[in-house]
Amino acid sequence: TQRLREQLTDAQKALQQSETLLDRVERQLLKMHSDRERATSRTWQNERDERRSAQKETKNLKRQFAHARKTINNLEHQLTRRNRNISDYANVPAPERNLLTSALLPNIRVVRVEASNEIIRESCENVLKMLVVLNTKPQAIRGERVRGGPWFEAHISKTGRIYWHKEDRNGIYKVVIGDKNSQKNDFAWMRRNN
Repeated sequence: TQRLREQLTDAQKALQQSETLLDRVERQLLKMHSDRERATSRTWQNERDERRSAQKETKNLKRQFAHARKTINNLEHQLTRRNRNISDYANVPAPERNLLTSALLPNIRVVRVEASNEIIRESCENVLKMLVVLNTKPQAIRGERVRGGPWFEAHISKTGRIYWHKEDRNGIYKVVIGDKNSQKNDFAWMRRNN
């Protein structure tokens, strides 16, 4: 995503340079026209050659401008598509998300998602990595115990949180995904649902 944003910025700079150059050529054409009226010593042939040269340069700049615009549109489309793909998991309804999670991560059950879609988008990769590790090597995750209860907490981003608790009867980990704003409600929910 960062690379696409840099390419987008570069393309926008090139586009701006092309627009500036195009403006400069048009000003030169206007100046040539006014100079032609003042300068009687120039020959008609030289003026025509200069005009043709300026028109070719203008045409070339317009072509570059169109190419830069097309590149910017393609980069914006790729960035939008990438963001949409990342956020798709956050937009999946709970039953389908649980079915997907149980199929891919049989030892995990996501029971509550209170984090904003923005947090999910920003930390989607971290959440998925954490779930995979929790599914395969739970002892490898370092977390803090939540207020003396059976739940543990780890940070997935600046404000994002993931909580987990192992159920005694079947060894499945219950998982809650939240953020700093939902933390109070998450703690209350975890106290009720040990």
